[in-house]
Amino acid sequence: MSLTIEITGSDPRASSEPAAALLRALAGTEPEQAVTEPGGAVRRDLATAISIASLVLSLPGAVLAVLQIKDHLDRRALTERVQAVQRDLEQRDNEATITMPDGRTLDLRRTSSGVVVDVMLRDLGR
Repeated sequence: MSLTIEITGSDPRASSEPAAALLRALAGTEPEQAVTEPGGAVRRDLATAISIASLVLSLPGAVLAVLQIKDHLDRRALTERVQAVQRDLEQRDNEATITMPDGRTLDLRRTSSGVVVDVMLRDLGR
């Protein structure tokens, strides 16, 4: 993946290193720099520059939010599956115990579904 920073304006060289550092931090790669000296450059509206900067800065937060939503949905689906098993155990008057790799046990019928999911995900490395 190649990133290019194009900076225009009255003093583009002064802004080139901070902008490059930002993209290095976000993307983990060295961006190519194209500095346009004033004169033939089209003057960019300050509001446009601020909007673009805001968009770039908001992307990591948006990605994190999407990952958190996915994690929540995955946990919810697992919790619903545990609840279905718990209902089946109760209807059939059965018991179930989960033995973890370290020897600890969970009473599947009596432990809350959220706790079962949390312990399983934490202890099984998912």
